[in-house]
Amino acid sequence: MFLKLENSFAQKENSMLMSFAITDYIVKLSDSMDIVQIQLSDGLAIKEKSMGVLQPKRIPGDADTIEIGFGKCHLIKGDYYYFSIRRDKKARAPKKGDLLYTTLNLPDVYEGNLYHVAKHAVTFIKIDETPLMTFSNLLSLKSKADEDNLISSFIEEIKFTAKTMIEQNEIQDMVIATGTYKGKKLFETMQLINNKDIIDFLKYINARPALYAGYEWKFSEVFATWMSEGAPTVKGG
Repeated sequence: MFLKLENSFAQKENSMLMSFAITDYIVKLSDSMDIVQIQLSDGLAIKEKSMGVLQPKRIPGDADTIEIGFGKCHLIKGDYYYFSIRRDKKARAPKKGDLLYTTLNLPDVYEGNLYHVAKHAVTFIKIDETPLMTFSNLLSLKSKADEDNLISSFIEEIKFTAKTMIEQNEIQDMVIATGTYKGKKLFETMQLINNKDIIDFLKYINARPALYAGYEWKFSEVFATWMSEGAPTVKGG
């Protein structure tokens, strides 16, 4: 689905695909046409008549991942951008939080693993709910070294969380039943992870974005879930 989505955009020099949650401003024009609104910050801008594809934000237990529709930016008012979306016949109506994918000019952003996750409006926080990776962090990444530095903070957060859980005798500790870490205790193994483990997980998110798109995640928790479910990886990744 998302490969098809990316191929639907005619890529120009320096243009990069990003998604933004639509606001509650949704106007139904007809049975097949809606107006939706997004708000941009951080000095970002989308050109008028830029193409957009609207995808549903997945709700747990909801298998509906049918593309809602596509259209163009027809109006700009300050930080607000309005897209007319022609809805697919089988799709539901747009809802607040659905993700509008479009392209914008981000010439200095490093197009690495974190970009490929962040383009799906995925953000990460620490176990204490302070920011770990935000959209602003993404804009500050200019090289692989910058990305590796940020990934180092992910590793520190996972190790800190695991150590804290062990000290608290957390009952959620378990022996991993399958996959890469089979037979190992979860929290002990989390204290041994490295850059490759994080990148394997980020590549998995990018290969299965509908599971994660549009949400803010506690990174150590979602990483632990991935490990306990067998740490599936992307073939060839």
